[in-house]
Amino acid sequence: DRNECEKNQIFCPKFNQTTDHYDNYCCQGYCIDLMKELANRLNFSYDLELVSDGQYGNLNFVDESGPRIWTGLVGELVNRRIDMVVAPLTANPERSQVISFSKPFKYEGITILQKRQPRKATLASFLQPFQNTLWLLVSVHIVALALYLLDLFSPLGNYKINNVSLSDEPSLNLSSAIWFSWGVLLNSGIGESMILWFPINSFVVVVNSFIFLFSSRNTTKF
Repeated sequence: DRNECEKNQIFCPKFNQTTDHYDNYCCQGYCIDLMKELANRLNFSYDLELVSDGQYGNLNFVDESGPRIWTGLVGELVNRRIDMVVAPLTANPERSQVISFSKPFKYEGITILQKRQPRKATLASFLQPFQNTLWLLVSVHIVALALYLLDLFSPLGNYKINNVSLSDEPSLNLSSAIWFSWGVLLNSGIGESMILWFPINSFVVVVNSFIFLFSSRNTTKF
């Protein structure tokens, strides 16, 4: 009976195909609240009924040679026995060909769950927080700083220029070292008189060899 349902419930009979009569139920939940809100905003009345076969809707064969028919909620709509369905009904291409879906109230995706694998730390793990371009920028300035410090503390470099008699020779300041590092990386022209002393030349040879191998590796990929 309708009067047996509570205030937050709606009377929703279900046709019993076995006994050929209706079983009475009281329905509540999110879909019921959604139906109430739709009726309140759009100003319409309704009678609620549960689908008799208890299915959402599949396209099945009646027999091997017969046509395919829709069952469940979709079948009720296709056969025009009801006007509207409020249910957690999944929208798929087959159903969309015969019925129209409103905007869904819930989006659900299919995911695959698997056991989390233990992380193995490698020698390059410390590089992972930043992108390769940022590490390249940092490396260029580290090389420039190393060149500047080698020239500054080398007994054959800046020390000899300032204390012997080579004050006319250009010393390697920090800005020149940065310019030289970018010039080597981009293979552009650099001043020949910028690098003068053996420790710096040795370091530059190592840096150039690394850049050559790095460039050759990237060129091979393309």
